Amino acid sequence: MRILELYARLAKDTSTERSLFTGKFDSLKSISMKLSQSATGTAHFVIFQNNVEKISKHLTAGQIMSYVPLSNSTIEYQINSYSETDLPQVHIIIS
Repeated sequence: MRILELYARLAKDTSTERSLFTGKFDSLKSISMKLSQSATGTAHFVIFQNNVEKISKHLTAGQIMSYVPLSNSTIEYQINSYSETDLPQVHIIIS
């Protein structure tokens, strides 16, 4: 099983006009996104499957959002906002 791990730092951005971080993948088995334990704010995470929103959650320190898509789907994830200035790390695991 091939695994891709991504790390990103989130800057304060409460705008709903654009995403802070986004990615799109075909035919993945699972995706998991975790906000750093040291985060002081709230981040908004969204997962789309074939352009249909499947999960939308506001995560705080240490929380994880995971999704297992249907086979042969296109998955897009977005981190749309972050409420503080502490630059926390997001860990994304894709398999």
